[in-house]
Amino acid sequence: MFLCVAILTWPAVLENFVSLDWRLGNMRPLSYAICGLLATCSVVFLSTRRWINTSFAETFPSNKHLAFALVTMLVSVAFTFLAVEMILRGADQPFRRRWDFMWGDVMQFDPDCGWSYLPNRSVRRKVGGNDVPQYFDDLGSRVRGPADRHDRTTPTVMFVGDSFTFGQGLPYEETFVGQIHFELASALQVVNLGVTGYGTDQSLLMLKRNFQRFNTKIVVYTFIYNHVDRNSVNDWRLFHPSTRVVGTKPMFALTRDGVLYLKGRAVPVEDYSYSRVWACLQLARTRWGPKPGLDVTRALVREMKVYSETNGAKFVIVYWDQGHSWDGGPRYAMPGGSPFSGIDLDVIDAGMSPPAGWAAWTIPIDGHPDTRAHSYVAQIVSKELERIMKDPRLLDQLSSERAQRRNESS
Repeated sequence: MFLCVAILTWPAVLENFVSLDWRLGNMRPLSYAICGLLATCSVVFLSTRRWINTSFAETFPSNKHLAFALVTMLVSVAFTFLAVEMILRGADQPFRRRWDFMWGDVMQFDPDCGWSYLPNRSVRRKVGGNDVPQYFDDLGSRVRGPADRHDRTTPTVMFVGDSFTFGQGLPYEETFVGQIHFELASALQVVNLGVTGYGTDQSLLMLKRNFQRFNTKIVVYTFIYNHVDRNSVNDWRLFHPSTRVVGTKPMFALTRDGVLYLKGRAVPVEDYSYSRVWACLQLARTRWGPKPGLDVTRALVREMKVYSETNGAKFVIVYWDQGHSWDGGPRYAMPGGSPFSGIDLDVIDAGMSPPAGWAAWTIPIDGHPDTRAHSYVAQIVSKELERIMKDPRLLDQLSSERAQRRNESS
């Protein structure tokens, strides 16, 4: 038995079942050590098998004694599990239901995406010492003012993503989407569908929900490396356990043939039952365990591209990398290389040749990109959008639609 387990823990074999690239570091040396220890134990046990057999026979003279010992052990483990579960529930750990939802004044449960912004909402929030206004239209899209509404027929560039797209901590006009809004006002309408906490999966669902509601010509998805983590779980609290959320998030997976499918749907937090012990194990795995692979993220990005282009829109990715995670932690290397390898994409890499001090351009305490970072990204994205708009096919479409609108108005 020990020899069989030793073979299974050999890194070349074990990596077929679990990644050895953990957040704690490279686990291959540990795997070699465990394998060697198990192999040594198998040799020791083999050489002392007669003494072991004799001791075993003395301890368990009959099958009844052995069965009783096994049942006693299982019952003990079960009672221990129940005791720990009850203690965790009494302490309201590891996810506290009594804590207020950090975006409770603007968020609602969304059966498709997990959560989304409340329509027609206006709030002011203190972020990094600043009083920041936030306004939302009838779709929950962030807009410049409380009375702003989008024209469903105007040629549109649609932005999807998380808090970087939304512009967390900044007024609308200081966000990169807001700056592009003023830059392209005469050519394209800008729609900001970024939602704080979203991953690639939720951005894809938000895109599909709203694409046909507008005359969408370009789709821009803002990618950050945290999305790889978010795409691998169904509960956002695994990254922020002290935060109460309105619900879980949807989660995608791949079949053996590499086909993307929806593995789990979003559930309101009130209807979400879970084991507290299992939640602690999941937290430990998320913080210290294997890093998620890139296969699901690549499939989600590929689906966004295919969906956009099938419906006649250009798809662009903004890869926003300031050298660290948004909450100030160190960035870890992605296993498997670039998240977009193998996909023909138009990628704007904001971290390719960043300006001096780029990594420090964040809002104090909050950690999200500040006005300087958004201005830089707005500049490089605007140039790419202007290049795309010079495409003869897009120019012909825009000219034809303008002529049609003039005829209808006359």
